[in-house]
Amino acid sequence: MCARKDDAATREVRCRVKSGAASANGAPLALTASYVYYRDIFETDPNTSAAWTSGGVNAIQIGPEVAT
Repeated sequence: MCARKDDAATREVRCRVKSGAASANGAPLALTASYVYYRDIFETDPNTSAAWTSGGVNAIQIGPEVAT
């Protein structure tokens, strides 16, 4: 994801993956005033705790989440 903050407050963002009823969060990362690319690697499907399948990848919901 690519993100930046546009206010004076301290902000953190993290990557979030939702698969089925389960979700997984990446590590919180401090935002800066400039755009920065962030990435997290989710090696297992949070819904099954097993390796990703093509059906699992096709069904995931991904996006950023403001942590603070």
